[in-house]
Amino acid sequence: MDFEEQTDYAKNYGVYVYNNDFYNELIKGLRVSSDKNRLSFFHLFGLHPPYYGITDFELVDKAKEEEICFTVIFEYINQLKNMGLYDNSFIMITADHGLHGNVCQSDPVMLIKRCSYTGNEVLYNSAPGVVRYDLLPTLLDEVNGKDVLIKNGISLFKLNEDEIRERLVRNPNYDVKYKDVPKCNGVGVSSINVYNEYIFYGRVSDIDLKDNLSKTESIFDFWY
Repeated sequence: MDFEEQTDYAKNYGVYVYNNDFYNELIKGLRVSSDKNRLSFFHLFGLHPPYYGITDFELVDKAKEEEICFTVIFEYINQLKNMGLYDNSFIMITADHGLHGNVCQSDPVMLIKRCSYTGNEVLYNSAPGVVRYDLLPTLLDEVNGKDVLIKNGISLFKLNEDEIRERLVRNPNYDVKYKDVPKCNGVGVSSINVYNEYIFYGRVSDIDLKDNLSKTESIFDFWY
């Protein structure tokens, strides 16, 4: 599935909005378009409502959409295996945020299959500290084996089980003490006008991030 064959939305914005859009293109079959190494980044709709069926836009419930997400992932991986590309592929599966009752923009899951790994053993690292800015250092570590510090992120391959490090989270919010801002499409006023910045240590599940508010910054616009 070459980039040129993807939907017009994907061409313009580099993402697929809906899981079924991606799946309907995927089942047409992956193919190798060159002999060069390639980095592919797919941004799927995931578990954001509305929840649509696997091949159409019929509404389904959240549990069914969870199954659909796994169906898409398994189909992609199985095609890589059938093409003989899986063993030498580096695969990262993650999310835009984790779940937290106070501030949700933290601790996303990161599932990794390293290049040339063909075993069945699953290794777990339960160290507190996984954040989105760990993604790029992890990728660069796999590519060139070097430690690269990017916006406080570190390679997950270098993250120890007992490691404690400072983490920073910025959560969009609305604060009546700040001016309203326009939506980024220029139509109407956004429901978001600030970013709250939190600095914390340890596991998110063990703390209340609201007690760790570092500062609040006004923003220029937002998309909703």
